[in-house]
Amino acid sequence: MDTGDYIMLGVVLLLGSMIQSAAGFAFGLFAIPLVLLTTDVEPFAAIVTISTCSLLQSAFGLTTARGHVHWRTLMPLILCAMLLQPIGVWLLYEARQLGEEHIRQIFGGILLTALAVQWCFKPKPRKRVHPFWGYLAFGLGGFFSGLCGMGGPPMVIWLMAHTWSTKATRAALWLTFLCIGPTNLCYQAYMNGSQVWQWAGLAVLFLPVILLGMPPGIWVGNRMPKARLRQVAFGLLIIIGLWSIVQPFVMPTDPSTEAAPGTDSEINLNPSTARSLMDDPVTSLWPCPDIGGTLEPPNCT
Repeated sequence: MDTGDYIMLGVVLLLGSMIQSAAGFAFGLFAIPLVLLTTDVEPFAAIVTISTCSLLQSAFGLTTARGHVHWRTLMPLILCAMLLQPIGVWLLYEARQLGEEHIRQIFGGILLTALAVQWCFKPKPRKRVHPFWGYLAFGLGGFFSGLCGMGGPPMVIWLMAHTWSTKATRAALWLTFLCIGPTNLCYQAYMNGSQVWQWAGLAVLFLPVILLGMPPGIWVGNRMPKARLRQVAFGLLIIIGLWSIVQPFVMPTDPSTEAAPGTDSEINLNPSTARSLMDDPVTSLWPCPDIGGTLEPPNCT
């Protein structure tokens, strides 16, 4: 990442915090696809960064609504989400061979699908919902949080089916994100190594940016009608999702930036050659058929 990527990441986190504070949702839906579109951040790194930011924001929010949490109802569902997270993380790891452009397209498709489901399915609130729907919603939420960091929509639909107060609904989301965020980081670290903690630490450094976005977001949310606010948020997310899908066709990758055959980036050493290089990095290179020829010894005269 260069300076421009860090600046763009900060801008995206600021806007994501504002939208989350105003509309009550969409931090991951907004920020993760946009980070992938505007920076050179890898998909897993974007998920780790945004998940950490969402975790921090949820921790602050939950301190104001602890008394509104339905603990006995939520904790088994959150455990279900945790158990299905590693499946999504594993699929994301395996999808790396597709290339970042195709992964961005997949994320864009998931975003548009999540918006369509959230827009179409508006269940009538009731006092009690069958437990099956809770486990299904949170299981899918855990899976998608590991796969693409956008696990909120199934959980939001389930919460909309209850007659809970606004504070109880927000507290449920904050508690869920606060619990599944650390497990997501651990699963990602298991698959991608210690660099995950470096990205999580970077997200912590952006905490002032996240906090800076909360007051204006709350100010807008208190003054704009909720229906209008949701329409604006959905409109922005639809644009991001569509652009994620069509960008490779509109702005294809320049073939000249790809490694040409026979360059150093294409050199592959077999295990025996690699071991000999470690034992004797000079004499082991004459001859060296693994890299296509022989190397002349240095002229010592």
